[in-house]
Amino acid sequence: MTEHLPFPESYDAVEVPETMRSMDAIDERVAEAGEKFFGEIIDSLQFPRLALESFCRIRHRMLVPTIGHSLARGGLRESDDSISELWVEGVQPLATVLKTRDERNWQVASFAKYPLLPQTIQIVNEIDTIANIVEPITGQ
Repeated sequence: MTEHLPFPESYDAVEVPETMRSMDAIDERVAEAGEKFFGEIIDSLQFPRLALESFCRIRHRMLVPTIGHSLARGGLRESDDSISELWVEGVQPLATVLKTRDERNWQVASFAKYPLLPQTIQIVNEIDTIANIVEPITGQ
């Protein structure tokens, strides 16, 4: 775990899982790896619960061709590919899990962690400071 390190060192210490390839689109190993990865990133922020609920979001989206493009134009085809993004709300994505299908219809899960923007570091530190003031007052 990374909770003993200050942010952003704790964020930098989170290891990105290796790409996983699976025959099953609903592979529990992939789901568990994604949850663990996002959990470690969230832990690295060291936010109290109230700050986590207010400033962190996980967005899940399916990747599909743009409406209006024909399947013949540009070689677009329907897709069940998806992306899950962990955001510091309104600032930047911190990490993603991208699930795609290869030409043999195997699921390929790729994990990514992004370099922190200076404003992200500043905002996370400000949120932490405010949360440490508010938490003793509200008890949350």
